[in-house]
Amino acid sequence: MARLFTCGFEENNAAETMWSTLGGASPIQSTTVRSGVYAAQFTNGGTVNVRRNLSASVTSGTYYVRAYVRVTATPAGARGMFSSGQNANANGFQVRLSNTRAVLIRNQVTPTEVTGPVLALNTWYRIEVRHLISDTVGQVECRVFEVSGTTETEVAGSPFGIGNFTGGNGTNEDTLPTNIQTFFFGDIQTGGGSYPGQMDDIAINNATGSFQTSWPGAGKIALAEPGGETAMGWEDETAGASLYTNVNDLPGTPDDANYNKEDDTDAQIDQMILATLPAEIPADADMILMDLYARVGSTQVAATTGRLKIWDEASVLTNGPNVDFAINGWRILSVGPTNEHQVFDLGTRTRANVQDFDIGYENITNVATRARRVSALWANVEWIEAAPGGGATWPGWIWNKGGWTA
Repeated sequence: MARLFTCGFEENNAAETMWSTLGGASPIQSTTVRSGVYAAQFTNGGTVNVRRNLSASVTSGTYYVRAYVRVTATPAGARGMFSSGQNANANGFQVRLSNTRAVLIRNQVTPTEVTGPVLALNTWYRIEVRHLISDTVGQVECRVFEVSGTTETEVAGSPFGIGNFTGGNGTNEDTLPTNIQTFFFGDIQTGGGSYPGQMDDIAINNATGSFQTSWPGAGKIALAEPGGETAMGWEDETAGASLYTNVNDLPGTPDDANYNKEDDTDAQIDQMILATLPAEIPADADMILMDLYARVGSTQVAATTGRLKIWDEASVLTNGPNVDFAINGWRILSVGPTNEHQVFDLGTRTRANVQDFDIGYENITNVATRARRVSALWANVEWIEAAPGGGATWPGWIWNKGGWTA
């Protein structure tokens, strides 16, 4: 599946959700956001960052990263915005903000750096990076779009970057450190610090799969949680039938004392309706995708398996990839190149269609005394306002699902 990661910080806790690690104090705040209720907050010269590890390192392929950023001050020196690299080193690409607020794209391997557009203060921008990983013909391309209301316009000087492509510096080069496994938001380099401002609506794609195989494009991210029960086959943590209220926690503050479990019967399913989607999503919204996550656990590290499940508005079931419950405790599902979360292409569906979806999970191996547990289940739903009416176009541009493209 091409969409590897979807996060608008709506879980309201980096350490307890899909982020692998957290550096510095928790960056999540609700004062200044691009969409939803929460966004990340970074400080000029601070050390706050969040990181998302892939389940395994990669040495080839093309990866696309999107982050919406808003700059609130001019830094005294270049500050890191987001990067890729090995597990503890931002030594792949790095997007930085200069002391003139210019966007810098840097290949940390060679190193080569190219200067791009200057960002205005207190303005949201969509910044996207294409990282072609190679030790001979690699490329790092950056695109910058200014956000004004529901319009996102590519700015002068974009695209730019390192490589032989339109807007690039014309030279492909080595963009592969030993491997790539981690994406950093904020910065981890000594003396670098983070750019001053907010970040929201992050997405990571790769070039495989059937959709979202290229630039993520425009998107906003809403949180969807269970809102009721359709058919519950698991058990409550103590006794009786499972309950949707055991797994509808705000993911950032999970209640692990209340959970649903299955430990004695194979192929049991919990199926739940969605709570009311946020009012921010208009009726005519372009619904892009649903990315289903869970907090899962067990009582043993011995192998036990389950999977997530999505039923669409017509009750057609799609199974997610296998989920490993083999932990004595709790864990969040992995992301590419081995995915456990479930990404679902919403295609031409409306907000009303998506509201009629059900979500759930199933145990697909049964070993007595090896309990499968779920304490939180949620989906990040990506959407964007509908295209302008009347088939509107801009000179040289057309509307594709998720944004304007040349």
